[in-house]
Amino acid sequence: MSVKVFGKLEVLVGGEPVKLSARAVTLLTYLALEGGRIHRTTAAQLLWSEAGPQGLRNLRVELTALRRLGIELSPNRSSSLSLHALTELDDLQQRSGQARARLAATLTQPLLNFNDHGNPALGAWARRQRHHLTRAVEQLVSAATSGAAQPSAPLGVPADRHLVQWIADRILPELQSFVQGARHPQLALYVGRSGSGRRESLDLALTRLGLTQVEVTASASLDSMQLLLRANLMKALHQTEPQDVPQRVHRHGAEPSELSELTQLLMKAGPLAIVVHAGERLSLETTQLIDLMLGLARPLLVVVVATSAGRSQLEDLLSHHDQPGWFQVIAVPTLTPESLPARFGEDAASGSLDSDDRFEIIRQSEGFLAAIRCQLPSSASVRGRLGQRLHRTLHAELAVVLGADLEYLQVLALLPGPFSEVTALGTLSQAGLEIGRARWLLRHALQACILEHVDSVIAVRMPQRQVRLPDDARLLWFHSELQRAALAGSLDAGERHRLKPSVCTLPTVVEPSGPGITLTPSTTAPALVERHDSTLLPGGYVLLTRAGGWTVQRLGAAGHAVPRLELHFAAPAAARRWQFLVQLQRRTGAEPGVQVLNGAGQLFQQVRAEPWLQPLEPGGWMQAEGALRDQRLILAVQATDLILHLERPTFI
Repeated sequence: MSVKVFGKLEVLVGGEPVKLSARAVTLLTYLALEGGRIHRTTAAQLLWSEAGPQGLRNLRVELTALRRLGIELSPNRSSSLSLHALTELDDLQQRSGQARARLAATLTQPLLNFNDHGNPALGAWARRQRHHLTRAVEQLVSAATSGAAQPSAPLGVPADRHLVQWIADRILPELQSFVQGARHPQLALYVGRSGSGRRESLDLALTRLGLTQVEVTASASLDSMQLLLRANLMKALHQTEPQDVPQRVHRHGAEPSELSELTQLLMKAGPLAIVVHAGERLSLETTQLIDLMLGLARPLLVVVVATSAGRSQLEDLLSHHDQPGWFQVIAVPTLTPESLPARFGEDAASGSLDSDDRFEIIRQSEGFLAAIRCQLPSSASVRGRLGQRLHRTLHAELAVVLGADLEYLQVLALLPGPFSEVTALGTLSQAGLEIGRARWLLRHALQACILEHVDSVIAVRMPQRQVRLPDDARLLWFHSELQRAALAGSLDAGERHRLKPSVCTLPTVVEPSGPGITLTPSTTAPALVERHDSTLLPGGYVLLTRAGGWTVQRLGAAGHAVPRLELHFAAPAAARRWQFLVQLQRRTGAEPGVQVLNGAGQLFQQVRAEPWLQPLEPGGWMQAEGALRDQRLILAVQATDLILHLERPTFI
């Protein structure tokens, strides 16, 4: 089926228009443009915002009517609604050259007669979508007229080498500072997700340092690692392999002469870096090879490359080397907006990335290089589904860590938002996992950074970016929304319906009060495309820090409960008012959005917010100003999907 979203809205089944109620058209349009799934409760609240429980009953009537027309939104009567429908954008992307330009000329007035049914949230959503749809058409036309478009490729795929070079440039100063002037062996642990550009960026950085690289893959066998290192070392030093090497492979344990020969090779080599890949496979036995190299009386850099999931165990194995100047952990940096190239390459759609495009692409990809390589998100944010290639990549990444337990963690991905350990154990038990094994799986997933502890309220001390969850944080959630979506998408509709996850609610009620906050359009537009540092916060939030301020981003799923993020700013003793520049680029979801609180929020505690004298909506920069309470400013954000730009507040 298809949904016409330009001009008068129309739904077609089998190429023929069908007559539907106004609310059915609204629902199908929303699902077609948002992608993914939304919970029935969310759909009812969108369409009947004032109806309360009657809204769900009304929704069931609409779903039944759609089902009679062959439009199924909830297979097996599941609690979630989803729709795969084509729009004019799909048709436009399949055309090229003048054919694309001719069709684009007819695509005007997006969502012309969209009915928000008196719901301000739907009205705001429609305004954002009109903007996104218009920009998507402009981008596709620009790509066609440039002659560089490839219909089968995602929009604006940047060259891999540019992003890998950016990662290398970010790690180089830290690596250079670590090795500079060293007169003894050193051990660096280079940690990042599979597909994050670890190998390529490390190769570039070590080359810049002038170090000869010798690579070896970690294993549980000391003999095989030692023989492989020796062979690769001789190749790097351009030495001939002795004739008796094949016989050595069958011996158990290294001969003293072999260790002596390896040591001599290491000692006489020039500036050298030994790179150990797949470090999570190291065992207590094979770390002896690391110990040997770090015991040499010469400068030598040993880099162990490992996944984030294997970091904790690896640090335990190598903890005896942990001392300043000898041991360093370097994390693969997350891609940030300025990492994307200014213009697209010859093998992708031509055009320039503006500031909004950059932040949207980073939000949708979570700054993960593999996500951009597999499926660069549309900068217009019209689609939100995982492509097959990206789904396979994420699924393979999780399978390496979880093995056969992957099928059980999939059921947790169906829960609509953060869940308690009790809920998780009950869900896993319902899926057939014994309770003791279920507890182990939760601990393993937490250690591997697949799950994380969250709370209903996440307080961050600014500008230090210090976040501390309560020791008794009651909830768990997925560290990556892309990983969660890949897990949930691996289950068929029947399995999803059988599991019937309970709806998660978070105690985050906030009521407006106080004299109000003024919003004034700003004549100043701060520069946003500059160096950012990325801080991953619990609950799916990402804080991008630049010299003049911050950007808060979140990638979520419709219908899921969302924790509230609070940014706490301390004010001078004499201050009476606060002000800051703010720009809301994107917000979706039925949550409160952006608020200024007059008290810190805690679990099960109702807090109050200062009312906005006019709504803060997506658009240009605004100056917000209000009265200061308790010598601190608390900016709260809570939204399924969010991009909020904020300059440093001033106090007067």
